[in-house]
Amino acid sequence: MSLFSVRQRLRKQFTAALCSNAKGLGTIMFSFFKSTPPVNDKTFTIDITANGVKVNGKKKFSLPADIKKLSKIFGNPRAVAFDTKREDKEFLEAMHGKNTVTNRVNYSWDNLGVYAYTQNGKTATCFGIRVGENVNMYPHMPKVPCHGIVTVNGAPWLAALKRGEDTMVFLRIRVGAYGVIAEYTDEDIDPQQRTEKDFTEIEIQK
Repeated sequence: MSLFSVRQRLRKQFTAALCSNAKGLGTIMFSFFKSTPPVNDKTFTIDITANGVKVNGKKKFSLPADIKKLSKIFGNPRAVAFDTKREDKEFLEAMHGKNTVTNRVNYSWDNLGVYAYTQNGKTATCFGIRVGENVNMYPHMPKVPCHGIVTVNGAPWLAALKRGEDTMVFLRIRVGAYGVIAEYTDEDIDPQQRTEKDFTEIEIQK
């Protein structure tokens, strides 16, 4: 199944089912967390590379990533659990593998504008960055956008994504083993005229 059809189906699922089945779990506290999380301003940098995602030039993680590791980098997240219908589970396991969808919990770092999807409550299979002010506020979506600087191999993220494929829903490129997509808000805008303000989120998945 293509990423385009996956995205289209997920968009319908999120709108029709997932929002009504979401259960807020509140802020998840990890007692071992000791490092200082980033500040959501221009000092906050995220660089997407073939070797992983580098945060503030020092800390790095690769996908799939343990939520505990992400919490060491970003702080304690808010968690949202989802009830998964049988047909949704079959669809997701076709993507991620049999018996992988056991405890769907998404995590959001509301003050930083970043989030992660898990299928088992523990391991992030997708890492996302909210870049838009006006987005569909799904339960897992961070409450504010990321105000930091996002790059792909050191280059501005939009310039990098424009070198990839335009699916008429989002831009997509490969960065090593990762798929990186950036979803835009208006399909009628001339692609050459789109700016960062015309996008909602960037997602990285393996």
